[in-house]
Amino acid sequence: MNVLDQVLETVSTLSPDQQEILITLLQRRYSESRRIEILEDAQVSLASFRAGDLRPQSAIDLIERLRRSVQDQ
Repeated sequence: MNVLDQVLETVSTLSPDQQEILITLLQRRYSESRRIEILEDAQVSLASFRAGDLRPQSAIDLIERLRRSVQDQ
């Protein structure tokens, strides 16, 4: 039995109220970890921009590049 199966089995022994609390806690933790990940990505991007590694682009140019990249796949 893998870890996820063990966790699911353990969760199934909790009362419905406890399961709801667990779900809420997991959602909050996941949201927080995603916020941190997005913040770190933004900081790297800003540093790259400030270092001159990135150049400003118009929204129209960016959308066109995105469309071409999707079509190339």
